[in-house]
Amino acid sequence: MSRHAALIATWSHPVPGREAAALKAFQNSQSFWQRLADEGKCSKPLVWMKADASSGISIVEGDAEALNAIIESDEYEKVNDEANLVVQDFKRSLYHGGSSDEVGHIMKNWRAAAEELGIV
Repeated sequence: MSRHAALIATWSHPVPGREAAALKAFQNSQSFWQRLADEGKCSKPLVWMKADASSGISIVEGDAEALNAIIESDEYEKVNDEANLVVQDFKRSLYHGGSSDEVGHIMKNWRAAAEELGIV
């Protein structure tokens, strides 16, 4: 079964004194994800900024195997390293879901595990 996934990045303020580098790292990240989207490896990145400008979130969706292959690449690691060096609270996590079928699959597995442990 092909699984749908989303890679979600979150961050807060730039590290003081690294604001210009944070802007450059953001541009590099957006170029990286846009290129991969153009190659059909993932969706175009969606970026949301908190209304008070205190934090942001970026979401890239795609096939879980394709996103995992990206995560394992040196180029991805470089993009992440840049972000970690210039913004506070940078985190990137892979999530499964996005459709009722995928959530149903996740919940089915969760329920089987819980039943095996005698929790439900």
